[in-house]
This record gives sequence, C-alpha cells and structure tokens, in this order.
Amino acid sequence: MFSECHGDDTTSHPTAATIAGRIKRGSVQIQQAGIKASGRIGTRAMMAFLVMWAMVLQGLVQHSATVTLMALSDPLSSEDFAEYVANTSYVTRYCRPLNESLEAEASEEEPPRDEEDYEDDALLADNDTAHSGHHTRHIVAEPDLKVPLSEEDSIDSIMREAFLWGSFLSPLPASFLAAKIGPKRVMGGGILGAGALVAFVPFAWFTAYHMLIRVAQGILIGATWPALHMLGASWYPSLQRTGFVCYYSAVSVGYAAVGLVGTRVVQLVGRDWLCYVLTVLTVLWFLAWYQMVHDCPADHPRLSAEQRQRLLIAVGPGLASRQAVPPVPWKRLMLSGPVWACSLANLGSQWGQATLHLAVTKYLKLVYGFSLTYDRILSVLPHLGHFMAAILFGMVVDHARANDIVSTTTSRKFLVYLSHFPVGAILFIVGYSGCDPSAPAALFTAAVVISGATAAGTYASAIDVAPNYAGYVFGLSQTLGAAGSLAGSYVIAEGLHGSLPGSWRLVFGVAALVLAVTAMLFMAIGSGSAQPWNSLPLPESPDEPLVPAVTVEVTLDLDRETPGAEEEQDTMGEQERAENEKNDEQRVEVKEVEVTLTEQELTGSKTGLV
Repeated sequence: MFSECHGDDTTSHPTAATIAGRIKRGSVQIQQAGIKASGRIGTRAMMAFLVMWAMVLQGLVQHSATVTLMALSDPLSSEDFAEYVANTSYVTRYCRPLNESLEAEASEEEPPRDEEDYEDDALLADNDTAHSGHHTRHIVAEPDLKVPLSEEDSIDSIMREAFLWGSFLSPLPASFLAAKIGPKRVMGGGILGAGALVAFVPFAWFTAYHMLIRVAQGILIGATWPALHMLGASWYPSLQRTGFVCYYSAVSVGYAAVGLVGTRVVQLVGRDWLCYVLTVLTVLWFLAWYQMVHDCPADHPRLSAEQRQRLLIAVGPGLASRQAVPPVPWKRLMLSGPVWACSLANLGSQWGQATLHLAVTKYLKLVYGFSLTYDRILSVLPHLGHFMAAILFGMVVDHARANDIVSTTTSRKFLVYLSHFPVGAILFIVGYSGCDPSAPAALFTAAVVISGATAAGTYASAIDVAPNYAGYVFGLSQTLGAAGSLAGSYVIAEGLHGSLPGSWRLVFGVAALVLAVTAMLFMAIGSGSAQPWNSLPLPESPDEPLVPAVTVEVTLDLDRETPGAEEEQDTMGEQERAENEKNDEQRVEVKEVEVTLTEQELTGSKTGLV
C-alpha cells in the first residue's frame, strides 16, 4: 500500500526535470507554430501585427501608473461624481439659465416696479426668446483663477515627466545602436525591458524608485522609434511605407485599453495584478517577435529565393541587406532643411497632443463636469478614432501615390497641414466654447481623431528624405518631439497651477501657435523626396551587393568583361557555367533598364530603389 501511495504521489507531483522537459517541448511547439503562422500569413503581415501589438504595449506601460493612481484615489461612484459636479463645476456656478440670471440681477440692482413694467419685460423676454432660439444659458462670471491641483495630480505629473525625460534622452543614441546590432534587437529589447520593469513597480509604488523606473521605461520606449523606422525602410517599398508607419498609432489603442480595462483590473483585483498582466503580455510578445521578425529580407531564413529577390528589387539591395550603408553624413544631415522641417513638425504635433490629453481633459472635468474615469465615450472613442483615422490616411495616401494622383511631397505637406492647422484651431476655439458642455467634448474628440494624420505626414517624412538613414532622422525627430511634450507639459503646469494660474485660453493659444508655426515651416521647406546625400555609392568589392547607383562606367561600358573572367570560367563545371551565364543576362537586363532612368527617378522611388 505504501508503494502504491508513493507511486500516486510521484505521478501527482512531477519532478523538476519533468517540468523542464514539458517547458522545452512547449517552447518547441510554440516555435513550430510560429514558423507555420509566419509562412501562412506572410512575413510582412506578421511583422505589422507584432508592431501594432508592441505599440499597444507602449500605451499600456506609459499610462499604467496614471490609471492606477486615479483608480485608487477616486472612490466616488458615478452618482456621487454627478452630485459633486453639480455642486462644484464652474459651469454650474457661473453658467446660469438666462431667466434665472435676469431675475437675480433685477432683484439685486433694480428698485421695485409696478405691474405695467413687468408686462413690458415679459413682452421683451418673449421677443428675445424668439430670436435666441435654444441658447438659454450664458456666462455671468469668469471661472476662479486657481485651478485645483490634488496630491494625486501632482504625483501623476511627476511620473509622467520622468517618463518623458527618458524618452527625450534615448532616440538618437538608439539610432546608433540599431545600426550596429540591428533594429530587431533594439526594438525587442526596448519593449521587453519596459515591460519587465513593470514587474518591479509593486515594490516601489509612487516612491523615488518608482520615478527611476519611469525614467528607465522612457529610455527603453524612446529607443524603439528609430528602430521601427529602420525596419520599415528595410522591408517595405517606398509606396507602401506610409501604411507601415501608420501602425505606430496603435499606441492610442493602448491608451484606450488601459483606461477601460486597466481601471477595472485595479478596482477588482488590485494594482499589483495590472503590473503582472502587462509583464506577461510583454514576454509573450517578445517570444513571437524574436522568432518571426528579422532585420532585413536578406537575413530572413524562411523566405524563398523568389520572395527575397522580389523584395531586393522593390526595396533596393542596399536597404534590403543593410550591408552597403556608408557612414552617416552628419554635416549634410544636420544642415538639411527637410530633416529639420520634419523634426520641428513632430515637436509641434507632440506639443499639441500634450495639450489635448492634459489640459483639455482637465478643462472638460473642471469647467464642464466631464470625467474620463466615468465617461467611457470620452475615454475610449477619441483614441480608437485616432488609430482608425491613421490607418485610413495611410491607405489613401499610398494608393494616391501609387496611381500618380499626387506626389509624395504634396501628400506629406497636406497631411501635416491637416494634423496641425485644424487641431490648433480647435484648441483655440475650445477656450471660447461657452456654456454648452457638448461643444468642447465634440471638439476634443474631433481634434484627437484628426491628429491621426500625424503618422502619415510627419513620421513618414523621416523615411522619405533619407531611407538609408531613416533611423537617425527619426531619432532626431523624436528627440525634438519629446522636447515638445516636455515644453507643453511645463506650459500647462505654469498656466493652470503656477505663475499664471487659471490661464486656460493662454495655454490653448500657445499650443495653437506652436502647431501653426511648425506646420508653416514644413509647408515651406519640408519634402517627401530622398535627399542627394542619401544616395549609396557603388560597392568597392565584388562581394558586396549591388546598390542602386549608376555611374558613367556603368552606363557607357555595359559589355566590358571583368579581368580574369575567362580563366575563372574555364575552371567551372558545365552546370556552374550555365548558371553564371543566366545571371549575367539578368544583370545586363537590369543595367539596361537602369540606364534609361533619369537621375531623379533613381533617387526617387517608383521602382523601390533609393
């Protein structure tokens, strides 16, 4: 009996070796499933899906601290909050119904009158109502200057700025690192590191250590942006890159998800569990990313020879192999007008986004009584609309460019115009939207949705001007973008709680001005064409891949044989000689096609060559 019981105990409690074996078999099965899925779905489609998943994780990580803080510090129910708004909202206190306001003013300022005067007033009131229609409220006083800043708001501001400082420091160094070790590793390491750090947050909630974790997360997340641009330039032809870049906007889906689902998780099972869930999701993403994504088509082991050849032709051999990129021409890059136009447009865009998500949301809560904690529509709909608009803009722009409806430069300038001027105008108007609470809520939603054009305009321009150095250009652009977010946050803090308290219109006006100025600079000197310093030189050794450049030697002497070619061919077998002759014929055909191209077409991109 003892042996039987002992045997049952052994089967019910597997040894460490058994567990390790199961984990290993499970890992192999996951890898095999990933290989099959990658083959059936398509390499680039799988990479696009994983990029969107990564951006959702970015949004979750970035806003997890804010959601946790607000979920635990706001014990009011929806009914209690409605009562709180009725008693404290600026609109409730300063926007009175027109009849009540007139009665109050009359009782305070005017002496007693006889019945005839009241009859005349009634006639005048009827006449005014007939002309005014449904507008029966008006502002009778300016809101209080002092905008309340709770302890939770102060902690949230510190944590958010710590993250922004990290994202300001890392993009440019990360572009060097991605060029050295590959964008796949930088992207994977950045997301995995940021997600893994979330697991340590339960031991450091809202302490100095938590702030250090936020800085580190900002550094790791900021490093992913230039790596993504390098992957896009290596895997996608010019006429398809806009769609890929628009996948970055999935970060707004992360904002919506953490606000909608994260709040419930914190309230039901505690704030620590939100951190553990994020860490698990990040690890699962990393396993898929490491298995299915590669730096360029030349490095992908599961691409067929035909698929690899098509990508080499469409993207360009230099980009598709990442072996022929020369040293960065820093002087020309830093003196390039289109590069600075793209970077400054990104600064303006992120300044505007900071104002929308920090100042306008606070304005809706304190002035009009909205709370994104309770209003699911305002906390989810604008972010989902932003992502859907970005995808739509990317599809439309790539289609228009592929069919020669508009040039790349024209499309980029139009999208920058769309993502800056209307958003700036809305920000300016919000400060004068009056007592109707539906107006600023609708304007806020419209501004967030329209700003979805940023990815197809500003972000994509960083690849257009220098595909071979897209990581460096976008690293500079994101550095200035993070600076714009920090500057916008500082102006909001000073304009609402600091030296200029309660200056709502000033905060909105400054953001509108920054958006307008940066957009005008892009309209003046921005470009969607590859710059001359982006061109790759011819390879110096026969082992290097062909690059898309044509010189006088290539164009005028196509039939010249390589020295020693006859001796080399004599030593070949029959099969190798036939194969070599076939490859020579293909090279001649490619060269003859390239000879007919103009210099502008070679640096442009209808053939995918850059």
